[in-house]
Amino acid sequence: MILVNINDVLPGFDTQDSARIAAHVASNYTNVSLNELDIIYSIKTAAAMVSGNSAGSAFAVSTIALLENKTINSSVTITGTIESDSTIGSIGAVLEKAAASKTAKMKLMLIPKGNLDGKTEREKTCINSDKTQYCEIKYIKKINETEFGIQLKEVSDISEALKYFYNEEEK
Repeated sequence: MILVNINDVLPGFDTQDSARIAAHVASNYTNVSLNELDIIYSIKTAAAMVSGNSAGSAFAVSTIALLENKTINSSVTITGTIESDSTIGSIGAVLEKAAASKTAKMKLMLIPKGNLDGKTEREKTCINSDKTQYCEIKYIKKINETEFGIQLKEVSDISEALKYFYNEEEK
């Protein structure tokens, strides 16, 4: 069972889906079967609603670290979707996430490859569920690293991201 628990807030279907994909990626990466395990992703937030799949890469990193019994560098954060082939995909609200990461005193924020060039892109995705179509429009603001006092690093997949999360003595 894969569950997302957000302090009594119902997560959006895309958040739940990203958790399932992250668990699948972690299982494949570590060669550990999750069939007999329950995976619960707990998120603490002041938000009234949580939706989106940009936590997928963080879900995958944390699950892999747990399965490999590794300690995560707590000064590093990540945002980005996770695809079933372990690639990290684009996200929205990069500026807000970078600002929040700086406020949280993070030293390094990993972002999807292609988000550091200063352009804004519009991305629309739709999913059909029963008789209802759910659409989401994201305005992805690609940022310049000098806009924030936090180091930004682009990563393309989960194995590249993990290099920044594991403490040096564990490598």
